[in-house]
Amino acid sequence: MITSLLRLKKTSDATYQEVNTNSQHRPIEWRGSYQPINFDLIDVKSEYIYKVHEYKYIPLSELENKSSLLTVIPNVYGIKRISATVDKESFRDSIYCLVPDEDEQTAFRVEKPKANIKVVLQSEEISDSTEEFEKGYYRGLCMYDDLEGNDQIYFELTLPDLQFTEIFNSLLRNPNSKLNVLVYLLAFTNEVDDAFREHYKPMDMFFYKITTALLSNVTVSSCFHGENIKKEDKISFDYSIKPDVDIKNSPSVDISLLNNSISKISFSLWVLICIAGYIAFK
Repeated sequence: MITSLLRLKKTSDATYQEVNTNSQHRPIEWRGSYQPINFDLIDVKSEYIYKVHEYKYIPLSELENKSSLLTVIPNVYGIKRISATVDKESFRDSIYCLVPDEDEQTAFRVEKPKANIKVVLQSEEISDSTEEFEKGYYRGLCMYDDLEGNDQIYFELTLPDLQFTEIFNSLLRNPNSKLNVLVYLLAFTNEVDDAFREHYKPMDMFFYKITTALLSNVTVSSCFHGENIKKEDKISFDYSIKPDVDIKNSPSVDISLLNNSISKISFSLWVLICIAGYIAFK
């Protein structure tokens, strides 16, 4: 758990450092990388959104004799999406948001939004290739919504139309279906935790305002007609995300700040072993 007393300063696009003026050691760094997070979704809804008109504002320079700054254009089309919230009872990791600190202009603090995390799934075409993803990728975002009194983390994830339609129709046939998603979130984690945390233990991470979130797996679990028959449809997408290529110029893990403590512990253990041996053979 990240405490409310933690203050950080940005040292690069890939790292933040803890602000600790009393420490004699190098400040601990939080480093950006793609973190796998697993969500069980609840309150899952299949939604149709129909658009009828588009509204566009006319620039003042083009207004001329028109009486309104707003122009209306008929444009009828539909949007399908799946919305849900993350089951906080089963989600063990913690996602925090980085916000500027009012007391120190160059520092940031971390806050954990109170509202449940919201997830929206939609279909979209694959993007063009990029330096990070040679085969392209399906766009995904994670945002912190703090406007108009909101306090919520919001995921917008996309996947191919074929797979999305299968999931959408499955939810229409069986609204009680359960959804689970695996997402790779570009977030900042503590370098010490990265080096020593066991994979099964909860993870703390944060991001600033908006970050990349890529959908990896979608699992639909259904139980039909009350029978004890569970059907799981797992949709997988391989983005070839490399754990060692996260953010450009991201430094490698450095745990030199712990070397001194580890050396002292090792010396103490050797002293105890020598004393025990002396007592045993005395």
